[in-house]
Amino acid sequence: MKNLLYILLFILLLSFVGCSNDKQATSSIFSFTQEEENDLQKIAYQFLEDLTQNEIISGEQATISGFKSGSEFVVFNKKNSETTTDIKEIQTILVTFATKDESTYESINVYLDEKGEKVLGFRTEDK
Repeated sequence: MKNLLYILLFILLLSFVGCSNDKQATSSIFSFTQEEENDLQKIAYQFLEDLTQNEIISGEQATISGFKSGSEFVVFNKKNSETTTDIKEIQTILVTFATKDESTYESINVYLDEKGEKVLGFRTEDK
């Protein structure tokens, strides 16, 4: 009887974890040299339109990490913010720029393909 309770508890725990509705999952599987990080920052910064660039503290300072969403995750894929792409389940490089105090954004995030060659899109995080 005791073993049956443990088995039921284990199954219940697995079903709870399996049904989790996390909107995003992050990863830090990438490791870059300083030169590579500088190149990624430059690519990401240059992708953004001037108005968005003006919100950023410095185009030469950003946090770089791996990112992969487990559910729908829509990014703007054109500079004019008119078209979007869902990057669900796509391993990306996330370049996060801090914004100025007076900005309405907490951060501006740019998503590159896992090779860092192509910008997939961007999102802003509101304060």
